[in-house]
Amino acid sequence: MWEQLDLFTQQILVSKEQHIYLAKRLTEHGLSDVGHFVSLLDESEILTGQVVVAENTQLFVVEKQVVNGHIVQQNDLLRVQKTQQNLEQYLAAKLKADYPIIRTLFDE
Repeated sequence: MWEQLDLFTQQILVSKEQHIYLAKRLTEHGLSDVGHFVSLLDESEILTGQVVVAENTQLFVVEKQVVNGHIVQQNDLLRVQKTQQNLEQYLAAKLKADYPIIRTLFDE
């Protein structure tokens, strides 16, 4: 019985007041295939494509907001902060020489 109670307390039911997003980790090889649940430290909203940074300095790109009523495991929730860039701006800043290629990728 205690194990069942412990499992229940580790889950979060997403409400309208919570800002929890599905994001993918940004690596040197591109975006990871694995999605992560992230929550903002400052509790403000972020947009799709926003680059956010976790407490361990890993970068993530927001894919979508988790809908109300969705259950998220507490252990899976990463706390993040917004950066001032979306994915296109981040890549353009990191790869200045390849900026025309980036524009082509995002414009198509």
